[in-house]
Amino acid sequence: MNAGKTFLLTCLFFLMTFEVTAQEDTAFIFKPTLKVAGRIHYDFELLKFGEESTLKNGFRRVRFAMSGNVETRLSYMVDVDFARARLGFRHMYIQYNSGNWGDFAVGSLPEPTSLNMLTSSHYITFFERAMLTSLQNFRFGAGFHYQHFGLLEQRLGLQLAYTFNGLNTEGFYDADLAGGNNFVARISGKPFQNKNDHALLHLGINFASRTNDKAPDYQLRSRLENFTGEKLVAQFDEGGKVQSRRSYGVEAAGVMGSLSVQGEYKLSQILTDEMVFNVNAYYAFVSYFLTGEHRAYKNGAFSKVLPRRSIDHGGPGAIELALRYSVMNTSDAPTTFKEMPISGLTKDLTFGLNWYLNANARIMYNFVIADFGFEAPNPNRKELAHLMRFQIHF
Repeated sequence: MNAGKTFLLTCLFFLMTFEVTAQEDTAFIFKPTLKVAGRIHYDFELLKFGEESTLKNGFRRVRFAMSGNVETRLSYMVDVDFARARLGFRHMYIQYNSGNWGDFAVGSLPEPTSLNMLTSSHYITFFERAMLTSLQNFRFGAGFHYQHFGLLEQRLGLQLAYTFNGLNTEGFYDADLAGGNNFVARISGKPFQNKNDHALLHLGINFASRTNDKAPDYQLRSRLENFTGEKLVAQFDEGGKVQSRRSYGVEAAGVMGSLSVQGEYKLSQILTDEMVFNVNAYYAFVSYFLTGEHRAYKNGAFSKVLPRRSIDHGGPGAIELALRYSVMNTSDAPTTFKEMPISGLTKDLTFGLNWYLNANARIMYNFVIADFGFEAPNPNRKELAHLMRFQIHF
């Protein structure tokens, strides 16, 4: 089925569901609601590579959002990021809650590509998401979105997205829908949960299919789990024009009181008109709250940490220690770092310390050791990064 037919069928399904389920009393007048939210993430990064050291700082995120309902089942959100004094869309959608049929949305939302991607930057355990998420160009996608977390007595969730290739810094405007589209699907669930003991098991799988007709050449620029450092560049155009790519992922996490573990694996296939390049990546981490808190979970992702005694009430807040090991393998394609060839096998080890002052404020410290695997005769040097963030959201 071509992109045009898929697009029309998606619109028709959305409109039919809206028509069947919207059965409100026309005599009832709903008063629209409005909620204001935002976040500030202010970062310092000390990066050391060989004999070179650089100290950088800046606003990683400066976001302002408004959300609410214009009808009992019809909601909206407008979320804009102003970091680096540049405007970019984030959550920007109209959503219809059909009850037993799930939620339908049109606009921009996070694509359901992994547990790490769907956990908000408010609540991610580390400074940056794992390298694995670099296999997705951007966290958000504009188009049609569906989610339903009420399956199997609230234990199973289904998420679908059909998005297009507009840029968020251009309002997701896409002048040629025939030039490419993306289909993303995720199934996740909690086969075990004990709320009294703060224990749960999360499992999930995800799939993404993307076309790249607009880009004759394709590069994968991977961030090394710090934001301002150099990027790995894997070039895939030497095997012909990139046609599309597909990604397959598995995810798992467990919470046992103050102890938490999480890991994911993703295989991405870059398809050209001559060959297929494989890129695979994975990570695993463990975290522990010294002060007795636990990671909260909602709708297939992790959510807000609530300190037992915040500093507002004379307590220490919540203190969390974390350790992550992350690997990305791009050995199928020529891969460079600072224009030096590497083997394509990159490894990151990250130590994290989080201090939650209260439920809406956190100070983060990460120490990252990145091993690039340089090819001879280049020395096997590592990049060391000390990262600190001051974060609030409201």
